Amino acid sequence: MKKKQEQAKCVCQEMKYMKAELARIKCDNLSWMYDFG
Repeated sequence: MKKKQEQAKCVCQEMKYMKAELARIKCDNLSWMYDFG
């Protein structure tokens, strides 16, 4: 769904600006679900 993809992009953007470990884990989890690479 669009909302989930937008949320995944948002998490990946957060990872760029924040050093939060959770943000990185979320991005990793979403990346394999949506195959971002």
